[in-house]
Amino acid sequence: MVGKSLSHYKITAELGRGGMGIVYKAQDTKLDRTVAIKVLPSAALSSEDDRARFYREAKAAAQLHHPHIASVFEIDEAVPSDAPHGTEPSPFIAMEYIEGETLHDHIQQSPLKIKEAVRIGREIASALEAAHEKGIVHRDIKSANVMLTSKGSAKVLDFGLAQTAASTKLTRMGSTLGTVAYMSPEQARGEEVDLKTDLWSLGAVLYEMIAGRSPFPGDYEQAVVYEILNQEPEPLTAVRTGVPMELEAVINKCLAKDPEYRYPSASGLIVDLKRIEASSSVRTTSVSVLTGAISAPATVPIPRSGLPWMIISAFVVVSLVAGIFLGTSFFAAVDDTPGLIRKYSMELSGLTGVFLPDISPDGKWMVVGATDSLGWEGGFRIELETGTVERIVGTESGGVFKFSPDGDRLLFRASNNNIYVIPAVGGSAVEVVKAATGIASWHPDGSILYGVDAQIWRVDASGDNPVQVSFPDSTSGEVGHYNPRALPDRRHVLMHVSNSGAALSIAVLDLDSGLHKMLGPGSNPVYVPSGHVLYFDGQGPWSGQLLARPFDLNSLEFTGATVSITASSDISTFAFDQYGTFFSNFNTELDVLENNEALFYKKSESEASFQLTELSGVLSHFRLSPNGKEVAAIIDFSAADDYVLVINRETRVQLQINFSGDADYMAWSADGTELFLEVDSQLEVFSPTGSGRIRSYTTAENLSNFDVSPDGSFIIYVSHPGRGSGSLRMLSLEDSTDVSFYEGLLANPRISPDGNYVAFHDSQFNVYVKEILGDGLYLASRDVSRARRPVWSPDGNFLYFDAEPNRLVRIPISLENGFSQLSRPEELSFFSREFEMDISEDGEIVVLTSGSPGTETLNEQQTEFVTFRYDVTVNWFEELKTLAPQSE
Repeated sequence: MVGKSLSHYKITAELGRGGMGIVYKAQDTKLDRTVAIKVLPSAALSSEDDRARFYREAKAAAQLHHPHIASVFEIDEAVPSDAPHGTEPSPFIAMEYIEGETLHDHIQQSPLKIKEAVRIGREIASALEAAHEKGIVHRDIKSANVMLTSKGSAKVLDFGLAQTAASTKLTRMGSTLGTVAYMSPEQARGEEVDLKTDLWSLGAVLYEMIAGRSPFPGDYEQAVVYEILNQEPEPLTAVRTGVPMELEAVINKCLAKDPEYRYPSASGLIVDLKRIEASSSVRTTSVSVLTGAISAPATVPIPRSGLPWMIISAFVVVSLVAGIFLGTSFFAAVDDTPGLIRKYSMELSGLTGVFLPDISPDGKWMVVGATDSLGWEGGFRIELETGTVERIVGTESGGVFKFSPDGDRLLFRASNNNIYVIPAVGGSAVEVVKAATGIASWHPDGSILYGVDAQIWRVDASGDNPVQVSFPDSTSGEVGHYNPRALPDRRHVLMHVSNSGAALSIAVLDLDSGLHKMLGPGSNPVYVPSGHVLYFDGQGPWSGQLLARPFDLNSLEFTGATVSITASSDISTFAFDQYGTFFSNFNTELDVLENNEALFYKKSESEASFQLTELSGVLSHFRLSPNGKEVAAIIDFSAADDYVLVINRETRVQLQINFSGDADYMAWSADGTELFLEVDSQLEVFSPTGSGRIRSYTTAENLSNFDVSPDGSFIIYVSHPGRGSGSLRMLSLEDSTDVSFYEGLLANPRISPDGNYVAFHDSQFNVYVKEILGDGLYLASRDVSRARRPVWSPDGNFLYFDAEPNRLVRIPISLENGFSQLSRPEELSFFSREFEMDISEDGEIVVLTSGSPGTETLNEQQTEFVTFRYDVTVNWFEELKTLAPQSE
């Protein structure tokens, strides 16, 4: 074709070829400009349906005018010049010629800087947003279909080309592994696809830009398709250091195998990428971990995790700032029979002052106003499936949050009583109303209903065009109108009326006429999709008996008897989604147990404490037995020998182990039959049954804190000339060989459940993980300041440690194919004093908090947990039908 003409285009060079045709550089002889010509095989339009669809969708693509989309100039069919007589015309598209290179070629040189990758991803997403708004799905987003201009700006090619049934077959026939690797699961299965397929493919491109390779590698097409359908990509944080967890979460959301869990549109993806792009956490670092001495970094590969990432991501905390907490999935391991009523009690540690939750229209998010354990007050988004909590930046001191009808924005009332609108993911808040009263809410058309001066008003979400819509009737004793909630017909609004000298009443307001009619006593009414109005009994706007009553949207009247949802007078708030899940009994509890009742605290049951009586001295250290049924506690005396109490946590039976000397540290054997103690810097082994010393070991140097390997063959201990931190040594419990293991000022070693790693902290309060039989050294607390005292979870899925100020933190990890950290640290709880913790075999966390050793008596020990609790009822609409009417 080079040197020939196609219509009025003179072909000057071949630029590339693929399954959908050949791309040429050409000169437009009519307009004297350089263009790119994509010539499709004549078989691409093998039927009239294909031909009609191609021209229809290619013409639509030609209407796309966007800075990140290559413009389409012409769509036509022609026979090349000098072609043999009878040659079938070839369809072609003339488009903008872009001087530059493909994104694929750019990536082949090296992975992109993270900030550059985020920017390019945002530009591609904005191109998709423009196309999707016009109903155009690309279906073939890949790095080879993105051009980078000489200035580095992204231009997406080939809109309108992957639409026909024949083109799909041609693409697969002429495809390469690079093309298949970007296919969504539904596309790989040959199913109908929509815009979410493009978002999947963009997620694969984002991954490729950062990792330098496809998220689904394979040597042949079937292997790649298998990976797409069945495997999760290796976590980016295991491939490359410096990847923000926010970015990893965004890419994981794009690559969700179920389209339901991807972004609903490109607009949400753009918002998240803009936020990440502006974040100072976006750095330009290479893949590296620490090897050998802590001061000597070296580059080594991090092994690929064997854990499915979508399982891991249920534990990832996507946080805009530090201090975020992990919760529990609502729907894990439950019967999902349609219509079955299910009830749960849920909790999230670390939130206090939780007030007025709201649920997003898609039922995936809850938003609350609250204060976290670090004192940050404002809005928090809770992902209901995973329990993930994140601060909403820009909502400081805000409360009373409401999702917009499309779920993309929030309105909230700040402490100054002004109302603001902000993106649901956080950002810049726009002031809409000053000095509001009561609860504001969204109208279905996107305007806002609110109260000012005891009247209901309506205003645009921008703050423009405020209009008064309710007029209290003072002649009938009405004092004010409050808390408007629109009904589904959009014309009418529920509200409550304050009456002079009487209880609050429910009324329905006509927005067109401004008239309202009274429905009966009650407050804070809201229409429920089951056909009920939910409200309080009218004794106060936020408290009292919570009631429900059938309501007819045509007559705007109650049509049945009242039923009681709860008789508790301290219920001040509730929330529900349109699918029938009901959230209630919101309350924050501060569990403080003290005076000999709070030496130990079982997180799942606040009453599980130990009664230790007639003791003096200080409990200086404790360890749970492997099965969690017993706890060994060192009781420290300043002027006498220490001793150990072994306490059965079920029977409360206490056995005392006596010895001569002072003890500061201990560890159980893996089978729980032996208790290893450091006594005067030497190692002693006792029976936990109280039968006495079993044996002793002489260490090469003074022994301080230590841990026993799971197979019982060795210990790793801290050696030092006195008390404090020191180097690590390894003592064989089989032949007493004692060798230096790792040099430095180190403390609190803990051996991993598989026996392959040891975690410890250094004098700068950094937690490290070191291979026992290798040189690998990993900084586990890279995102946490002043971390110490690491503890492995028995299943090897988490590494816990405490960090200042008095926070319990954990990181999700994998040990299956080498140590790898799977996400950023997660904060679980906050303590007002220094604390120590341990974990039982079933994952129960037991915590001891205390003051400075030697200055407090046993009676002053204290344990403290802050927990946000609430109840969940699934298929609550069905339950409403079964509730008995309230007795008059």
